[in-house]
Amino acid sequence: MKYINKKTSQDYDQIKITDLEVFANHGVFPEENKLGQKFLVSAVLYTDTRKAGKTDDLTASIHYGEVSAFITKYMKEHTYHLLERVAETLAEEMLKSISGLCKIDLEIKKPWAPVGLPLKTVSVKISREWHTTYIALGSNIGDSETYLNEAVEKIGQIPTCTVEKVSSYLVTEPYGVTDQPDFLNGDAAQLEEHKTIIYDYLCPFPEEYEKTYTPSEELTVPACTAKNLDFYVLNQGYFEDYSWQDIYDYCKMRLDNGAAVVRFKFGSQEAFSEACQELLDDGVVQNVAQYYMKLHGLGQVEYHYGVMDNFYTIYFIF
Repeated sequence: MKYINKKTSQDYDQIKITDLEVFANHGVFPEENKLGQKFLVSAVLYTDTRKAGKTDDLTASIHYGEVSAFITKYMKEHTYHLLERVAETLAEEMLKSISGLCKIDLEIKKPWAPVGLPLKTVSVKISREWHTTYIALGSNIGDSETYLNEAVEKIGQIPTCTVEKVSSYLVTEPYGVTDQPDFLNGDAAQLEEHKTIIYDYLCPFPEEYEKTYTPSEELTVPACTAKNLDFYVLNQGYFEDYSWQDIYDYCKMRLDNGAAVVRFKFGSQEAFSEACQELLDDGVVQNVAQYYMKLHGLGQVEYHYGVMDNFYTIYFIF
């Protein structure tokens, strides 16, 4: 599988806070916890300031005054032995609490560190950011819908993970071992901001198993000729031949329906290669990104694309 990230930390704008002075009680020695000392905190906040720059609206950006107050309050209200622990927990709380914060570089200096030697300061510097995550879920035991709903709820209860949107569910017949109940599966659910979670059931064509699996005496390739149950056929994402207009219309339909991921596949190596050349190598995929921006009123968008060569499949992630 090939995976290409179209946006890096260098693509974000930066808001910097340098050497914010905080008197707090962190340290290994009891005297440090009791008496306290000075700490200097520096932070680089990675975000998108374009809207604030165009509108002159403070609420469209990250308020560095409020962030400074947040850091000060957190440092004073908590006591840890190690700077590493201070930095880790503070960075996590900032990412969870500050809207629009995509990544943070955080450095905490301790100029009064009790090392008994002349030095200017000691410090710990870390970088933390949101990441994109994909999870596949399905159930064919008991009350499948309740189980899937509970799974989504549990994911949402993870402190660093918030579920924003969940798709409708899809019932599919079992594949391979057919003597079992139907599966209940979802299509896609999107996590807050830069994190995405997807639920889908994929019934690949039998020849795809032959390309990716070597049979053994213990396990044989299951027979399956039900192409009409294939995920891509069910979702109108299967194309015998390549046509840019057909692909563009399909992408628009998926995006209009709120999809965060668009996947489609081809019936032959020739069609797949032609699509890769025009969409990816020649950059025609940017037309899909431009449609997404227009649809959501955005000035820019982060997107990824990739291919699964063995399956003749291309996907876009927004």
